[in-house]
Amino acid sequence: MRKALPESLICFLLIFCSCSKEDLPDAVALKNQNQKEMDYGYHTHIYAPEDSVGYLEDDLQVYVTFESHKGLPVYHIHVLIIDAESPDTLYNAPGDYLPDKLATVYNYVDEVRLSKEEGYRSDRRYRLVARVWGDNDEPGPTVSEEVVFKIEE
Repeated sequence: MRKALPESLICFLLIFCSCSKEDLPDAVALKNQNQKEMDYGYHTHIYAPEDSVGYLEDDLQVYVTFESHKGLPVYHIHVLIIDAESPDTLYNAPGDYLPDKLATVYNYVDEVRLSKEEGYRSDRRYRLVARVWGDNDEPGPTVSEEVVFKIEE
């Protein structure tokens, strides 16, 4: 028995060392391929703001629920407010936020001041975009929802 263990170990090492690096799958490539193919069953629900009117110098309530209908964790979320008539992004939060890795539902709540100092203008339309994506660092396949609201004086 004692003699068989070292011989088995030597055989294992010989077989393992005989494989070239090219023969082994690239772990990062496999992980990225699996993530791109993974269907997380994500969905977003924007509860506030609704398709409505906001007023300059008021606070805009932002309330978005991100969830997986398959019971998988919500990995990355992103909320933007974009000027509908230009490429200007006026609100960009929470950045590349990674919620609790076990949460299958995540509620994002914030207040945004619709001030001239922040770049908001009256008689303009804005898009609030909510995005969610899986366990890859860069947004791959994302699920998003958006609402359009107008700011008046």
